[in-house]
Amino acid sequence: MNKYLARLKEQENEKESQDMAQPVLTKPTQVPFGSYVSKDMGTNTKKNITAICTAHQKTELIRLITLVAEYHNFNRADYEEAVEVALQDQIHALTCFSSLARRAGLL
Repeated sequence: MNKYLARLKEQENEKESQDMAQPVLTKPTQVPFGSYVSKDMGTNTKKNITAICTAHQKTELIRLITLVAEYHNFNRADYEEAVEVALQDQIHALTCFSSLARRAGLL
């Protein structure tokens, strides 16, 4: 009888370990999030998105320049020069002015 109970317990343990080793995966009902841009959108839509991104980038750059200029007491001529030069190379200017603002504790 003890051998029989031991064998039943052993089979039960084997079944439990097999169940744990192979979890049941279910297919999600929905995609967790959708894409922002369609693969087959027209050229006009792509141009609009680029224009929106460029406008946002310019707005953020001017905001950062204004923060840094106010912190360092730029006069009007220095501020205008900073904006003029920054708009010529917006990517590097964003990096530079965000770093300056962060160092000053403005961000």
